[in-house]
Amino acid sequence: MLGTPEPARREAFRLPGQPEIMRVGNVRNDAGDVVAANVVSHGFHSDMSYRANPAAITMLYAVQVPSRGGDTEYTSLYRLYDELDEETRRAWAALEVEHETRSSYFADDPDRRTVRPLIQRHPDSGRSLVFASPAYTQRVLGLADADSRAILDRVARAIEPPDYAHRWRENDLIVWDNRAVLHRATEYDPTEQRCLWRASIHLRT
Repeated sequence: MLGTPEPARREAFRLPGQPEIMRVGNVRNDAGDVVAANVVSHGFHSDMSYRANPAAITMLYAVQVPSRGGDTEYTSLYRLYDELDEETRRAWAALEVEHETRSSYFADDPDRRTVRPLIQRHPDSGRSLVFASPAYTQRVLGLADADSRAILDRVARAIEPPDYAHRWRENDLIVWDNRAVLHRATEYDPTEQRCLWRASIHLRT
């Protein structure tokens, strides 16, 4: 077994009978209630980076996909580090950043903010990476607002263009390292249905 799946924090988004599986997309139940997290507006992010102990692995399985759009794009955090000059690497190695979710989906979740080093070393590969994202990284601690924003804007520019874009087909399954990869969903026609099942895995230690 790869590790331990984490139950979805929001009950309404859980797959019935499978609390570890979170529905992502725009589907509703027969009563018209929203039963999936629509994350298109989130932008690039690492799942749950705002939590003290986020999952290491993310798995997505496609149940329903729109005819166009609704892709998932990916960017390597290793690449962001590799493209920095040595002076920037040294300067950023001393910095910490605040990760926080401001999503209304998790307004009642107390575990929605944490502080992390901007430069991290992956616990398995040993490689250095830039751990920040436009979606959840709110500011660089200890810097003036303008200097903090300049760094985060530089990260946002470096992410583009994405390294890979996946065009979903029904029954596709993608598994990735949430500690080293950012992802985001692209826009799609809201009159079409998109539903993916997400599992978040904590690795065995």
